[in-house]
Amino acid sequence: RRALELDPELTSARTNLEQIEEALEARSRPKEGRDRSRRRVRELGIRFDSTDFSYLGIEGAIVDAVKERSPADRGGLREGDIILGVDGQKIEGPQGFLKYVYEEAPGETVQVDVLRDNRPRRLVIEIR
Repeated sequence: RRALELDPELTSARTNLEQIEEALEARSRPKEGRDRSRRRVRELGIRFDSTDFSYLGIEGAIVDAVKERSPADRGGLREGDIILGVDGQKIEGPQGFLKYVYEEAPGETVQVDVLRDNRPRRLVIEIR
């Protein structure tokens, strides 16, 4: 919360805070009422950079780190990739990507459009 007070545009702090709040809320719910899809947040294995390239006309989420042997790693995501869209839909930043993957994705895999080395690529990530 303090990091967001100092820099409201710090998306990684906002993402972390939301994950913590969701985890605390999940702990307070009875076991049978827990939403299992929320657990995927820890399993995807991506950390995002807060750099904004919108002034260059690039909207998306910049991958800062990918955890080894995570679903993101197995799907081919790499540090420095810019996620432009998921399942054919454009995203606006890390929040848009996470919201789609954890709340709206229709299946167990998502197609992720990335920009890597100034070339577009499409990756498939398993999100089970």
